[in-house]
Amino acid sequence: MIRGRSPAEVRAYDLFKFAVALLLALGVGGLWFVRQNDQPLPPSIVGSRSEALAGVPFILTGLGDPHGKVQVLVGGQPVGIAEVSATGSWSFPLTLNGPGQESIVVRTLKPDGSAGAASEALQLEVKAPPPPAPPLLITSPPVGSLVKPGRLDLEGSGTPGDELEVFIGAQSLGRTTISAEGRWRFMVTAKAGTPRYEVRRVGEPVGPSVSVRVAEQPVEKPLTNNAIPPKPRALCTGSFTVTAPQDGATVSRNFRLTGTGGPEGSEYTVFIDGRPRWYVRVNNRCAWGMTSDPGVGTFRYEFRKRGDPSGPVLAALTLTVPGAAQPPRQTYVVQENDILERIARRYGVSPKDLLAANPQIENPDQILPGTRLVIP
Repeated sequence: MIRGRSPAEVRAYDLFKFAVALLLALGVGGLWFVRQNDQPLPPSIVGSRSEALAGVPFILTGLGDPHGKVQVLVGGQPVGIAEVSATGSWSFPLTLNGPGQESIVVRTLKPDGSAGAASEALQLEVKAPPPPAPPLLITSPPVGSLVKPGRLDLEGSGTPGDELEVFIGAQSLGRTTISAEGRWRFMVTAKAGTPRYEVRRVGEPVGPSVSVRVAEQPVEKPLTNNAIPPKPRALCTGSFTVTAPQDGATVSRNFRLTGTGGPEGSEYTVFIDGRPRWYVRVNNRCAWGMTSDPGVGTFRYEFRKRGDPSGPVLAALTLTVPGAAQPPRQTYVVQENDILERIARRYGVSPKDLLAANPQIENPDQILPGTRLVIP
């Protein structure tokens, strides 16, 4: 007991000392807590990306110390620095060369430029980008070529399955679909002048185009004195023949068949392994020609008068196209009361794809029983 003080004063003094000691302890503890929480958190990479395409840029995002900087490292090598926003987020455009596995880490940059805490590594599988789609092309007729008025076949190549729309100026002439072999064909009626035909993928504003010169109908002029009469046109009275290639020949892909026949304008259906696939027309020089690419294997070509599929075979030859064998296609023989939509639904394909795989169908609303269809 302190002399001269009462027991109550002594207790009050002891209580005061305890309170002062408690306040000092709380102050020191609070200062330590603030200093601990004042340390910057390690940065992080946000997102669930596990793969990327080589050469294709993407945005890497994450979190970090607000108003700070983070350094991005790929495979342990620095590739750039990102600024952290006031909200603690950052982003960085990144392109990986690959293919292969890449490890990406971000680390804090201190004000003095030294490295700070680092994030966990993000492991990415870098894959090679897919090959570019083949361009849409018009291969026939050639630009600026002189054609006859009337039927004109536009032909070309592109990505299988793409739907195309054909225009003359701003007028749509119709649509067609690129076949599984990457080929397309569309018939137009050419009129006198220099029409320009444009082919677009459906939904795209522009596409390749071709301009042709359509010949005017010939006009007979009376002969004048000393005039030389025009050379008479060939009569084309010979029978149908195939002049090249020879029966049993081995040919390359996309080969040419030629022959003669008559009269001028006669049309003949080309059957490949028993299926009508194309037709040819005899020109004013008593000749015909076509380009064919049936694939790889051995094929039987037969020619019959167009419009008479069960008529006599006028010419036939067997040709071999060397290369890796292609898997056989599934076929279906049309039955009574069959319609195109019902057959397509049965095999799980669209009517457009079924029609594109069978160019011999002239009227999709009327397919004859016994017709063999290729199922795409």
